[in-house]
Amino acid sequence: MRVLIGLIVAGIGFLMVWKTDWIVRNFGYMAWAERSMGIFGGTRTVIKVIAVIGIFFGFLYMTNQLDGFLDFVFGWILPEALKNN
Repeated sequence: MRVLIGLIVAGIGFLMVWKTDWIVRNFGYMAWAERSMGIFGGTRTVIKVIAVIGIFFGFLYMTNQLDGFLDFVFGWILPEALKNN
């Protein structure tokens, strides 16, 4: 089940990267992305960044590496007593 969910998340991310222009044409621009990115295509850039992050986390979940990655990145926040539980 883990592999299937990971593949679905990665597949949706891939489709978002591949069909970014279709998403923008059908759902419109994000005003804050266009304003804050400072370049034309801010909406497309934000969509692609979200999609690549989704692909990354989909593959991490599929290979059962998500817990290790999150512990590596955010492990300094949690005290050691909570990690052992």
